[in-house]
Amino acid sequence: MDLHGGRPALSRHVHVSAEHGFVYFSNPKVACSSTKASLNLAVAARSGQPLELRSMEQIHDRGHNPLASPRELGWKRFGAMLRDPQVLRFSFVRDPLKRFVSAYLSKLDEAKRGSGQSRRLFAHLGWEQGHPLSLQDFAALVRADETVRELDPHWRLQRRQIGFDVVDFGFIGDHAAFARDFELIARRIFGAPVEVFDTRTAFGRFTRPSDVEVTEQVRRDVAAAYAEDYAMLDEIRARGLGQMAA
Repeated sequence: MDLHGGRPALSRHVHVSAEHGFVYFSNPKVACSSTKASLNLAVAARSGQPLELRSMEQIHDRGHNPLASPRELGWKRFGAMLRDPQVLRFSFVRDPLKRFVSAYLSKLDEAKRGSGQSRRLFAHLGWEQGHPLSLQDFAALVRADETVRELDPHWRLQRRQIGFDVVDFGFIGDHAAFARDFELIARRIFGAPVEVFDTRTAFGRFTRPSDVEVTEQVRRDVAAAYAEDYAMLDEIRARGLGQMAA
């Protein structure tokens, strides 16, 4: 399957339950931590498997959670699940500007310098870690250089991150209506709602867009850099992928 980053990326970002018949394609900065945590806890509870999540690191540690990666499941079996009409293949997407601002605030602004994401970006650009990088500078960079835009999954095109053009999705939820759409997913998978484990409140991981100025130039740069994502949102609506089939 042709997803950005190939099989290693699939095994990092895709979460599978053969028993419950679903494949979740995670999309960083689109409630992915809360979604992974909630699904893992629900699956663990239904299998009688104790699971306690005490940190973000545990949520992202595949070895700590019951959901399988495609590699753990087996590539042949995973391929069959991608073709099976009874399997729910789903993800969540977000307004590109809001996602971009959230990625900047959580990974790249001055208070977050030293994160793995900022170290990789600055090394790619040949900059010292203390080099100033405003939201305006970052927006101009991703517009001017596709390699910068695709460097990290937190600000990569969502269209590429979730494999929108190669996966036969049954449902794609809206970050702005996460509670509603996650409940639809849970009812489809488990037959009933499940409790949402909100990592923002559990671990104090909030980003506040009001802390940074989003200028008209930033809006123009993001609109140009992420035009394919805006087109994807229109396609999701046109194809009815944002509405759960009965």
